[in-house]
Amino acid sequence: MKHTLFVYYKVPQAEHASAKMLVDKALAQIQHRFTSLQINLMRRPEVSSEGFETWMEVYHHPSGVSAEMKAHIASVFADAGLQYKRAIEDFIDLKD
Repeated sequence: MKHTLFVYYKVPQAEHASAKMLVDKALAQIQHRFTSLQINLMRRPEVSSEGFETWMEVYHHPSGVSAEMKAHIASVFADAGLQYKRAIEDFIDLKD
């Protein structure tokens, strides 16, 4: 089964620029290790009434996101210095 990984978290709008810099650095490290891994970073267009943006990382690989890739992603973000609780969702393609 081919897995696609979705990771989402809330970022205070006031921390947008600093969080983006840290996330971009982490994603570059992941991309360097797994060059064929497709990574998208997105956010919801609206900001919550509490002042939070919801960000989403999407990881897709033609062969599926492997356990090794997931472990590396978790390790890189554990070392990235981000203090946001990351929710991780694993989906499989129904076409397979």
